[in-house]
Amino acid sequence: MIKYTQVIPIAVALLVPASGPIMAQSGHDLFQRALAQERAFGRMEEAIQLYQRIVFEFAEDRSLAANALLQLGS
Repeated sequence: MIKYTQVIPIAVALLVPASGPIMAQSGHDLFQRALAQERAFGRMEEAIQLYQRIVFEFAEDRSLAANALLQLGS
């Protein structure tokens, strides 16, 4: 039988997203993360850093880079 105290750490581990170099992210994933930082959490500095990262690291995806630049401009 599974105890309640055993379920909580597993549930938390599944709900907390991996970040940093552990998880490779696509440009679109970063864009969504930047939007969340900006709109949901109000963390403009973090959002700006992510938008800039998108522009430099994913410049070959011109549509994505243009959207990131548009968000930077606004």
